[in-house]
Amino acid sequence: MAYHGEVWLPGKFISMVHQFHDNMLARVLDDEDSSNAFSVNNGVKQDCILAPTLVSMMFSAMLSGAFCDDKETSIKIRYRTDGRLFNLQRFQAKIKVE
Repeated sequence: MAYHGEVWLPGKFISMVHQFHDNMLARVLDDEDSSNAFSVNNGVKQDCILAPTLVSMMFSAMLSGAFCDDKETSIKIRYRTDGRLFNLQRFQAKIKVE
C-alpha cells in the first residue's frame, strides 16, 4: 500500500494507472486536418476506462474523511431534515425594483 494524497492505494493499482497514462500522446482534430502528435503530461485521458473508477475512489475517500470520528480532521456538514437548511428570509430583497 502506498500513500497517495489522502488515500492509501495498493502499489500495483498505482502502477497500472501510470501505465495507462505514461507516454500518452494526443492529436488535435479539426474536420479532416490533424496536428502532429504531442505528449500529454497531466490530466486524465478522455474516454479512459479508468476515469469512473478513479472518480469513485476519490469520492469515497472524500466521504471517509468527511465522516471520520476524529473531531479535528473531520469536515462539518450542515444539514436539516425539515427542508429548512437556509433562512429564506435572508434571500428576500429589501426593496422592489419596478
